[in-house]
Amino acid sequence: MQGRITTEGQAPDEFLKSEQVHDTSCLITNLDMPGLNGIELQDWLIAHGHCIPIIFITANPDENDLIRQAFARVLHPASSH
Repeated sequence: MQGRITTEGQAPDEFLKSEQVHDTSCLITNLDMPGLNGIELQDWLIAHGHCIPIIFITANPDENDLIRQAFARVLHPASSH
């Protein structure tokens, strides 16, 4: 079995402009980031044909709306976007 190559994070807009967006097979992202939040990042990826599995994380308990949006996408993927 081959190992996986991991890359340290960068700002969402930098990631979207990079070649890494084409080579990414799984993305771990925070819900609350400067610029695009995790939900907006996922929306951009889907709108541009990148169906990358995403693991959303957060350390902020005040992000209830974003957390609900993230869970809604898992429970009802077709109706969430």
